[in-house]
Amino acid sequence: MHIPDHALTSEIAIASSVLCTATLVTSGIIFLRKGSEEIPSLLRFAGLAAVIFSLQMLNFPVSHGTSGHFLGGALAVSLCGWAGGILLMGIVLGVQTLVFGDGGVTALGGNFLTMALAAGTIGLLSGGSKAPFIMMGATAALSVLVAVALCSTLIVLSGSGRAEVVFPAMFFAHLPVAFLEGALTAILVWLVETKRLTDLKMAILALVCALVVAPFASSFPDGLESALSEAGHAETEPVLSALLQDYTIPALGDSPISVSLAAIIGIIAVMVLAFGVNYLARCQFIVPKAK
Repeated sequence: MHIPDHALTSEIAIASSVLCTATLVTSGIIFLRKGSEEIPSLLRFAGLAAVIFSLQMLNFPVSHGTSGHFLGGALAVSLCGWAGGILLMGIVLGVQTLVFGDGGVTALGGNFLTMALAAGTIGLLSGGSKAPFIMMGATAALSVLVAVALCSTLIVLSGSGRAEVVFPAMFFAHLPVAFLEGALTAILVWLVETKRLTDLKMAILALVCALVVAPFASSFPDGLESALSEAGHAETEPVLSALLQDYTIPALGDSPISVSLAAIIGIIAVMVLAFGVNYLARCQFIVPKAK
């Protein structure tokens, strides 16, 4: 559900970017002011970033030649709190856009609002990682539908599609995604809370997804791409050509080994950035903790 370049008007793209920046700065300050005992461990924070990155790569068929993928906003907030989860999603989305061209550079603010801010904030409704299994799943599923509604609204307001086409197409394409998001989020949170999925195992899970599953992800267009096509919005060239466009190594084409290697590079990138943010919060030399 990554919005491409030219799908949003310049006004909406700029407004989204401003709100995105303000949210990231706010969440960053909140996170940096926390004590080391209040934030996730270094490995958990980095490992969760890797898991969300890898799961977002795994597009799966939903219906009629359309695919969908995990979002992760509710999962990130459930395990890292609002500020940590928002930062984590910002790292993942930033790497996806700038390194792999997944989503347009001009639409990065809009993608952050839908998949990070909206989905993550809805994730708070569960009450955190100690929430009952059903509540956790229902909240994560709802987070997808809210993100879909916001994304559709941005598309319609930008004139890239009519409401009567975009909203139904987006809803029905992402309904299976919502069910999967709910189930997967509830299971992963339960595994982490019961210590069946340790921080190290989380990182290993991400690598397994990258090496074994990612090369076989569905090549069908995702729900947003299908909705834009159905609405008559022509596909355009991205503003910025990414280094590893479409999760492939240019010299290796679109072979399975190319996708796996690109995925591993992405996992390393998000883990390094997440590790760095977490480390800064532990050092607490940027913003002193309030007494």
